Amino acid sequence: MPVLYGVFLYMGVSSLQGVQLMDRISLFFIPVKHQPDYVYLRHVPLKRVHLFTALQVAGLVILWIIKKSENISIAFPVMVALIIIIRKCFEWFRLFSSYDLMWLDEWFKCIVAFFSRICSSKITNHLSILNTWPP
Repeated sequence: MPVLYGVFLYMGVSSLQGVQLMDRISLFFIPVKHQPDYVYLRHVPLKRVHLFTALQVAGLVILWIIKKSENISIAFPVMVALIIIIRKCFEWFRLFSSYDLMWLDEWFKCIVAFFSRICSSKITNHLSILNTWPP
């Protein structure tokens, strides 16, 4: 059984590489001079990135505490839905601009992947036309 736990631990830790939240948490400990060149760091100030990361980690901790507490663990699905509302409040109360959230959430990658699956032939045709431009 300990070998199985070790395999699962290895799989879990190795899958964290490339997760944006983990990359942003590591930015707390890396000096500005030695930080990797992430796309969102070119568009969003580092203080905003740190604030967004701290708020996400706080939300994750609150969700974990609710899950572990036997008295209020029944409210876990409601709290997951509340996290979505809190995320929208970041924009409504101007804590973050839409531009900052676009780069920090990376939602545009999901949209591109979604549309490329649905209408891949149409996108491929348009991209081939764009690649040949100008004639």
